[in-house]
Amino acid sequence: GINGAVGVIFGNDTGFRELSSDAIIAAKYGGDKYSGTVGVIGPNRMSYDRIMPCVEYTAFKLGEIISQAQKDMEE
Repeated sequence: GINGAVGVIFGNDTGFRELSSDAIIAAKYGGDKYSGTVGVIGPNRMSYDRIMPCVEYTAFKLGEIISQAQKDMEE
């Protein structure tokens, strides 16, 4: 799969003025054919040490589910 590390984008770097005081924590997930990104949008001062592992775990589990579904469809 393509499950990757968790990344953080701060609002000013998004190009959206509305997100200037926010941040996005995101990670990619998926199998060989299907993929996506899961994330959390919150204030710049959110608890990164608590949220980042949750996003990483969620991406990992979604990647497992997608990979298994792809295998099941091929059988």
